[in-house]
Amino acid sequence: MSFKYQLEESVPQQFEGGTNRTATQRNIPSLKGMTIYSLQIDPGCLRELHWHPNAGELGYCLQGQGTMGIFSPAGDNATFDIGVGSVSFVPTGYFHYIRNTGSETLRVIAAFTHETPEHLDFSETLAYVPREFLAETFGDGEPFFAL
Repeated sequence: MSFKYQLEESVPQQFEGGTNRTATQRNIPSLKGMTIYSLQIDPGCLRELHWHPNAGELGYCLQGQGTMGIFSPAGDNATFDIGVGSVSFVPTGYFHYIRNTGSETLRVIAAFTHETPEHLDFSETLAYVPREFLAETFGDGEPFFAL
């Protein structure tokens, strides 16, 4: 049985402005009930607003600086700066984002409380919302949301 895995050598998942690498129980059989991500966000970029309906997220900043926003279903919201050595926690189901506000790559290790954490990006949900509702919600004309 293997107890180690070269996370930074794994194939990254790309998103606009960054990458994410993952270690799961498939990589380390004894890794039960959790998953590890290595998140890298380019300067000036954002890991968009998203949530994990089945997992909490514990983050540790390895490099860079950024801003994180967390929005709870009960309205207990927070926006704060992160930097090397910062630890943050996002409870299950809370909306959150991370923006790189520095001049170097922002690197964060995140541990999830589930073996296969689900994530829903805000942009993925927009396709299911009628455009006229978006226009009304954001106070913009419908042509803006016709994309």
